[in-house]
Amino acid sequence: MERPLKLYFLPYLAAGHIIPLCDIATLFASRGHHVTIITTPSNAQILHQSNNLRVHTFEFPSQEVGLPDGVENLSAVTDLDKSYRIYMATTLLREPIENFVERDPPDCIVADFLYPWIDDLANKLRIPRLVFNGFSLFTICAMESFKTHRIDGSGPFVIPNFPHHITMNSTQPEYSRGFLEPLLAVALKSHGFIINNFAELDGEEYLRHYEKTTGHKAWHLGPASLVRRTALEKAERGQKSVVSVHECLSWLDSKRVNSVLYICFGTICYFPDKQLYEIASAIEASGHEFIWVVPEKKGKEHESEEEREKWLPKGGLLAAPCHRACAVLAPCGFGVRPVMICVSVRMSTLCCERSGSYHVL
Repeated sequence: MERPLKLYFLPYLAAGHIIPLCDIATLFASRGHHVTIITTPSNAQILHQSNNLRVHTFEFPSQEVGLPDGVENLSAVTDLDKSYRIYMATTLLREPIENFVERDPPDCIVADFLYPWIDDLANKLRIPRLVFNGFSLFTICAMESFKTHRIDGSGPFVIPNFPHHITMNSTQPEYSRGFLEPLLAVALKSHGFIINNFAELDGEEYLRHYEKTTGHKAWHLGPASLVRRTALEKAERGQKSVVSVHECLSWLDSKRVNSVLYICFGTICYFPDKQLYEIASAIEASGHEFIWVVPEKKGKEHESEEEREKWLPKGGLLAAPCHRACAVLAPCGFGVRPVMICVSVRMSTLCCERSGSYHVL
């Protein structure tokens, strides 16, 4: 390697974006490059600085967007209105971040695609810009195909101009398309996509298809979670669990090999108590040993054990993610799939909305 590069990473304020992109930042830092992660104070608490990796924070504009102090991440809100306020807050961070970057420009900036204004900044400073969004390259190829070949109607259809014959049950919702397509259009102006996946899972043919149809580069750098090598490093990713690593592993060691189901509905899916109770009842009735990861219920951070027992199923453990499960039940967000493949467990996914409703299993 020649001289170390100075790299700025700007993750979006959501666990599914911050954790993998910061893992990738850690990977670059481990190769001797000087890495700075730009975020807000509350989000900085889940990050770990090292010799070549530092964190630079900007105050989150809580009052301007009408959010309580300390609420700076999608996992800290429970409805679409507050999610939109998080997004609006990131647009208000543009000016201070631009001033910081202009005063001390990096060799390259790696930003989430939800910050399209980084394109103007990178062009102004004449520095390379790489984009991250957490999607698989397969997904990005499909979205590009939908954009190029408009699909009418609501019934099943075959994705046009695609390497494989893939049938979809319905088209992308119009509100989702209207939000994502402009962001992807700006992303295609960058020097390339960083993909938190490996080519064997996406398919080499989709890398060739993407570069041929878009003229844009993409690099597979995942699964980024593998940069965390020890059990402690893995446990320290993201928010702190109320259950210690020792307690979790001790409980697992007391169970038969490949007998535990790992359940997690993601960091932005919250269920009302009634739904939690029904899910818990079903899990208990299944008779399987399990670990169920449940986000802290907003407004009930100090819920008593007696209140929690009203919906907590018997025979399991509410805990941090484990790597000894026989199978996984998780949301269909892409980030979890490469991780589960790396630990060689079976997986079932579901589509889960912000409201806590789910549609496909």
